[in-house]
Amino acid sequence: MLYKFLPFPTNHSRLVLQGKTVLITGASSGIGREIARIMHAKLEKICADLDIHNKYNANKGKLYRPTFLRLDLEEVANNEEKLEEFVKTIKLLLSNTNLNEPKLDVLINNAGQMAYGSGQRMNLNVLRRMINVNFLGHVAISQRLMDWIPDDGAIVLVSSIVGRVALPYLGAYSASKHAAQGFFDSLRAEDRPQLHILTISVGYVNTSLAINSLNEKGKTIGRTDPGQVAGMSPEYSAREIVAAIERRETDLLLAPFIPRLLAIKSSSCHTKSSLVSTP
Repeated sequence: MLYKFLPFPTNHSRLVLQGKTVLITGASSGIGREIARIMHAKLEKICADLDIHNKYNANKGKLYRPTFLRLDLEEVANNEEKLEEFVKTIKLLLSNTNLNEPKLDVLINNAGQMAYGSGQRMNLNVLRRMINVNFLGHVAISQRLMDWIPDDGAIVLVSSIVGRVALPYLGAYSASKHAAQGFFDSLRAEDRPQLHILTISVGYVNTSLAINSLNEKGKTIGRTDPGQVAGMSPEYSAREIVAAIERRETDLLLAPFIPRLLAIKSSSCHTKSSLVSTP
């Protein structure tokens, strides 16, 4: 609890995104795609879509076109060879920027998957997948790429408000998000306190997250959730996230008023935060 109030040293200058190198997981749809679109408009040198599904179609007239890669977070969480293969690919891409050493300015851990069902009946393989995709996969990538990120760069975790306040029948998903937010909040206060680390707790957003979520037995649900359909737009969410990155905030609650009040009860190692309500 004390970490929440300690004034850890941070780089307080704004993060200027123009000309930076940015890596985004899960950028083929939803919030990730909109973040990629906004950052691409700011002339990012490289904006990578690291999702195993559909590719994001970039504007052909841009000077710096996104580079698309395939990434399975469960693979890199469980398979050291797959992780090494991914890291080598990223290093090769960064070497093409004519730098002597690999340099990555911003890493955005956005990819994720949801599971819905009773905690008592939840198949343990589904729970393991939630932990691998939403937690260990992001940790594995961040650990390996962190040395390439300068102190004036940033690591971003796009998480969920259930990573702060658990909801019924979202136990597996909530557990994975709690783990991820706890890890990155702790990382912020450790060896490199100057490095900007932002954790984002997102409420309902109108994306395909519910459609692609798993049930207790690991089957794809394949239908929309009314709460998500009525939620924030990916465009609005992405704008707020990019703005928080530029302001170097460390904690962003992106949700309507009541969920934000519930989420305030959580503690984290943040120094600059904002509460953003839906428009």
